[in-house]
Amino acid sequence: MKLSVITNQSGEILGTFKGHAKDFQYGDFKASIVVSKDQKHHEIEVPDEFEHLGAEELHKNVAAHLKKSK
Repeated sequence: MKLSVITNQSGEILGTFKGHAKDFQYGDFKASIVVSKDQKHHEIEVPDEFEHLGAEELHKNVAAHLKKSK
């Protein structure tokens, strides 16, 4: 599953959404993510099972996934 993740300077997850921003395009309209200078936007692939997790459990699993991918 494609997942977009926003983290702060400490690597803490501030938010997630399903999909990658670059995939959100309809005709001339295209979505993008804008983060502040102390935030980072990640586009990652996670197991499909993550889709059924609650927010707290999702963030815990995504945090572990981000650490592995560094």
